[in-house]
Amino acid sequence: METILSMLIFFPAAAAVVGFLIHKDSMRQFGVVVTVVEFVLSLLLWYYFDSNVAGMQFVQSLPLISSYGINYT
Repeated sequence: METILSMLIFFPAAAAVVGFLIHKDSMRQFGVVVTVVEFVLSLLLWYYFDSNVAGMQFVQSLPLISSYGINYT
């Protein structure tokens, strides 16, 4: 579940890009679905949070451009 924070952060951006492809008549339903998915992701983040851990949680580190030492953390 270490990727849940990244999903919570980047899902609205991905949904916004998909939103440009949605027909105008169904935009309200699409917005409700995106909001519900974002809410469920935030509930999962809350559920898996361990208050007994003193360090950082849900940390994800991926190399983006390894030759320049650029990482996503």
